[in-house]
This record gives sequence, structure tokens and C-alpha cells, in this order.
Amino acid sequence: ATATACKRNELSLADRVKLLQALESPSASLSSVAKLFGISKSQAGRIGRRREQILADWHTNANPLRKRKREGKGGEVEDALFAWFRQALARGERLSGPILKAKAQELALSSGRDFEATDGWLCRWKTRHN
Repeated sequence: ATATACKRNELSLADRVKLLQALESPSASLSSVAKLFGISKSQAGRIGRRREQILADWHTNANPLRKRKREGKGGEVEDALFAWFRQALARGERLSGPILKAKAQELALSSGRDFEATDGWLCRWKTRHN
């Protein structure tokens, strides 16, 4: 038997939400939905199992075109900075790169983390949190 190579097909966040909605239909089977989206049955199953996380990302207005979610090295520092960032924006504060880096450094010190807020890290943080 010859193995056929499959092209990797990553779905965007918006497509994953559509797939989850399609799976809710009582007449929809996993294989029919997978075929509809052009992915494997196992990939459709993984998306179904990660339903809560995908919908949580969707409801927090994550980038709908994003296909992969990359985590930064300073996990809890980044999460705390993003929470602070959203509160600061809600208050109408103007935020710049140096302010964000200083706040990240402050959050890292308060949590006892060995963390360096560099320009490269800030650029990647902005990309992760659009």
C-alpha cells in the first residue's frame, strides 16, 4: 500500500468556531464535517475536544484570522500585563512601548520571575495580543 501525503490544513480561529457550530447539528457526523472543512477526522475531533478553549479565545476577541497560538516565555507576566493593558485602555490612558516594558518588568519583579522586557519581546507580545 502506498501512503498518500496530505497537505497540512490549519484552520483559522473563525473557521474553528464555524466547525464547532457545524458539529452542533444533530445530523452532522464528525467525518462529514471534517470533509466539509477539508481536514482529517482526527483534527476535527481535536478541535471538538478543545471547544471550551476555542470559544473562550473567540469571546475575548482574539484575532479571528490567527491559525496558531504561540505562548511567550513569561506566561503569567504576559497575562498580567495584558490584563493591566486592557484596564489602562479602558481608563483612556496613552500607552507606549517603554511604559509597557517598564510595567512588564515591574510585574516580573513582583512575581519573582527572572524576566527581561526587551524590544524584541515587546514586538512579539504585541503580535500575540494584536
